[in-house]
Amino acid sequence: MYYFFVLKTIITIAIILMFFGKISSHGPIYVLIDTIFKVSLGIYIILFFGYQKIPNLDPHDRLLLIVSGFILLITINYKEAYSLIIGESNLSETSPPVHVVSKPCPPCDRKDIIHGRMMHY
Repeated sequence: MYYFFVLKTIITIAIILMFFGKISSHGPIYVLIDTIFKVSLGIYIILFFGYQKIPNLDPHDRLLLIVSGFILLITINYKEAYSLIIGESNLSETSPPVHVVSKPCPPCDRKDIIHGRMMHY
């Protein structure tokens, strides 16, 4: 009970900080909060709907809810979360997401840029 209250509080604070630009939606704090949220909710959904007998709940709906818990667990970026936990993450709060341009960039017609930064020095 207290765990989910703390989880809701942390997520609310993170959303507010992302809204005001204090933390990046691609930074380590976001990855950590996203992982904790998906693990908590995924396991809760699986256990709650897997073991509780809820009256007037169709078996197909119950199965769909259980599968949604597994989908939450599957969508976690485990590689990035693991590297963040052991301290080898290369994410920073100020680095924007990287998008490699495979065709000429419209403003400058260059192929070797990543959002305004040169790929090769």
